Amino acid sequence: SSSKSWSYYDNGYALAGSVNIYGGSQPKLTIQPGNTIKGETGCSLSVGNGSSDGGQLYAVGTATDSITFTSLNGEAGGWAGLRFYDGSDYNSSSSLRYCVVEKGNYNIYSSYTNQPTVNWSTIRNASSINVYMYEQATSNIESSTIKDAPIGLAVRYQSNPTLVNVLFENHSEACVRHYFYSYNSYNATVTYSGCIMKDSQVGICYETPDK
Repeated sequence: SSSKSWSYYDNGYALAGSVNIYGGSQPKLTIQPGNTIKGETGCSLSVGNGSSDGGQLYAVGTATDSITFTSLNGEAGGWAGLRFYDGSDYNSSSSLRYCVVEKGNYNIYSSYTNQPTVNWSTIRNASSINVYMYEQATSNIESSTIKDAPIGLAVRYQSNPTLVNVLFENHSEACVRHYFYSYNSYNATVTYSGCIMKDSQVGICYETPDK
């Protein structure tokens, strides 16, 4: 794959199939401010594919011209969201700034990576989990809002995200769900600083799937 830039387009962009960003040259997809990216059912925008197949997503809006990732059909769960896999941090980095990521089953999913870095963004209206740090995910989220879903953030399998000045609100199950296992080496941790959790069923929930 080669690097691409999606210029501003009034009608935005529709993903008729999943877009996968990876390759030995660490290709970058740059999305210009003001764009709306709409995914069809089951489609995702994925970064990385294996330990040495890097890839980068650079979606940097502005305070007055954000970038929106959403479902084409307008329904929560109407697409598969942004996904960051092993390799997305191999000589690679991804940045989401002044973005709205919404209406996926998981809006942002990360596994075996420290990407993406999220700043000044809103992550909302997932049908299941707004942000899922599945395995050995260590992303940073700062000065952002996570809201309006069953679960705000789920962490498991040695994931260790850092959250700074993040507002969680309106989650019907929990703002944060930790999965804890009897074999402690698999447990996840979260580093919080200046975070607020409100208007939700539970703030932080600890679940033991293997009990």
